[in-house]
Amino acid sequence: MKRDYLMIRYLSVLGLAGLVLAQGCAFSRLTPQASRFTTEMVHVPAGWFVMGSTDRDGRIGFEIGVDELPQRKVYVRSFYMDRYEVTEAQYLEFLKATGSKKHPGYWKEAGREDRFPDGYDSYPVSDIDWFDAVSYCRWAGKRLPSEAEWEKAARGTDGRLWPWGNRFEPGRANTLESSAAWTAPEGQERYNVKGWKSPVGSHPEDVSPYGVYDMAGNVREWTDTAYQSYPGNTTRIVKDSGSFKIIRGGSYLTEAVLSRTATRLAVLPTVGPRAADGWHSDYTYGFRCVRD
Repeated sequence: MKRDYLMIRYLSVLGLAGLVLAQGCAFSRLTPQASRFTTEMVHVPAGWFVMGSTDRDGRIGFEIGVDELPQRKVYVRSFYMDRYEVTEAQYLEFLKATGSKKHPGYWKEAGREDRFPDGYDSYPVSDIDWFDAVSYCRWAGKRLPSEAEWEKAARGTDGRLWPWGNRFEPGRANTLESSAAWTAPEGQERYNVKGWKSPVGSHPEDVSPYGVYDMAGNVREWTDTAYQSYPGNTTRIVKDSGSFKIIRGGSYLTEAVLSRTATRLAVLPTVGPRAADGWHSDYTYGFRCVRD
């Protein structure tokens, strides 16, 4: 199981600019299919919110990443966000409609390359790279959220540390502390998986002030934002090259401290080559869409 090896609070990554640019933008050829695909969305109103962290939230460099500083107020326009993460069944519909063969790697490991395991239709899809997440959202007539949109949808306007408040309680979200309750499909034994994803919305207490579910746990979620240090931050843990995309939220393999609403993860948009590699992301990486 690939782990979050590019956690930006701990690693210095140099010389990777342009690594994925040659992959091109094949997703641009897709046309929106909004009339054929809908999912429940919630409204996030326009306005200011507090983005990032301070030393009052925890120890800098331990609980709090240096890239989360400084905290500042950010204005976000009104938008709609999917209430739930994109599911296996929804993603399969997209693959069939577009003819894409970029199936998540664990489908094949569970027995069929072209279909998710039986009984997992309402689980969030994962092992999706950034390019395919963008393709799906465009096909559905939507887009990926910006990093700021994602954080506002998760924490509201009061600066809470988790979607429900400032105190973490094991079991409220599908994080490492409680994910052993969910069984991984066949084929995952070799990875010694301690837990697995859960059906979307199955943790009703992991809900944001706007009614968005699973933002602290289940799977991490792609945003459309290229990594940059926050204004006023001179740490430069990761080179601001534009080669990295921001992923937000926690997952079933993420501890509580890394499932906070302000936690940032910078990763390459794909692990290639895309044309040949069926396992081109991470089994904990998923997404949801937004629209204006």
